[in-house]
Amino acid sequence: MAVTENPSELSSTFRWAASTVANFVVGTIILGILFVAVSAPVLFVLPTIYPQAVPFAWLAVAGLVLGMLSLDLTDEEADILQGIVQRMSDMTRRERYVFLISLYTILIGGVSVEVALISIVTSLLASQASLPLVAVVLAIGYPSIDASIGDKIGINVATVGAILATLVMQAFAAVYRVSPAVPKAASLEIRSGLTH
Repeated sequence: MAVTENPSELSSTFRWAASTVANFVVGTIILGILFVAVSAPVLFVLPTIYPQAVPFAWLAVAGLVLGMLSLDLTDEEADILQGIVQRMSDMTRRERYVFLISLYTILIGGVSVEVALISIVTSLLASQASLPLVAVVLAIGYPSIDASIGDKIGINVATVGAILATLVMQAFAAVYRVSPAVPKAASLEIRSGLTH
């Protein structure tokens, strides 16, 4: 007894599968570009300070991208994004400018500190302790571990970098004559994302 396939069902299934794979690939590329962009300070400075750590920095960026691929946008995170948009609509143009610059700077600070620390520690682990395989696995896996730590205790390596960047942005806000509460609000938004 032969089973006959409906060609239109097979065709639509193939189109759905191709569309899903294409969306995944495009999403991965976009996340990769985002994390390379926010890691750029480390990726440019690290070769002059500690060149042996550069390959591990790229592995850490890959680990960040892989960690983000497994995340789904929860209702709570969607509410946070809607809150950001609402908060920005209530701001003056100057406050909006400082808020957006703060968001980006604090994200750069958090990700750059994490990538720098991971790459230097794993490079030392590979060269000094002669454990290159452990170092590679740690470089790729630690960003997810760091996010889990942040989720459990509320602070992690990335949030330390975000806190330092927040201090810089609060000084910028004072120079720009905007309330320091604006970069602090941006910091809370970014830090909540770095700990999940």
